[in-house]
Amino acid sequence: MRAKGFRQMHNRNRWISHDLWHCDRRLAGTFPASMEKCWYAGCVERCGGRPALENRPRQVSVVPKEVPKEEVFKPLSKKGRGSVRVVCHHCKTPIYRKPSDVSRNKSGVFFCTPEHSKVHRQQKREIQIHPTLCAWKECNKGQNGDPAPPRSKSIYCSRDCSNKNARLRHRNRKKAA
Repeated sequence: MRAKGFRQMHNRNRWISHDLWHCDRRLAGTFPASMEKCWYAGCVERCGGRPALENRPRQVSVVPKEVPKEEVFKPLSKKGRGSVRVVCHHCKTPIYRKPSDVSRNKSGVFFCTPEHSKVHRQQKREIQIHPTLCAWKECNKGQNGDPAPPRSKSIYCSRDCSNKNARLRHRNRKKAA
């Protein structure tokens, strides 16, 4: 048997915000402030209805946050899709790309014109270092026991030098751990 004050104790309808109130007798009992009573069957008699207007929270005026002009996203097409602002790697000017293009680009480098892309590729080719001698520090397979020139598409002159370097790195990792 329930205590006499049970109904009054658990019947605390409350204001959630200025525009919404909640009926505690229902899990999904959220109603607009304009409704005076709960519309669920059997709750109208038991529920006290909307809480007192004196307890209603004040309405908070929300000032819209100003977005800096640099962050405003321009639509790319008539379909109204949004775009992502990125910066040209060459001239540092802001450009806009589709979100799918940005997510597919693994390098994170973007260009505003094809010419800038060509310049970047040429500079990248010039920067790449092509070793003239084997990268293994103890290589002696060349003439007079000097390091030999590397094979094509490799930095080592042979698999033997490559394996020796791998063994040394493995030993160093084991010591560090």
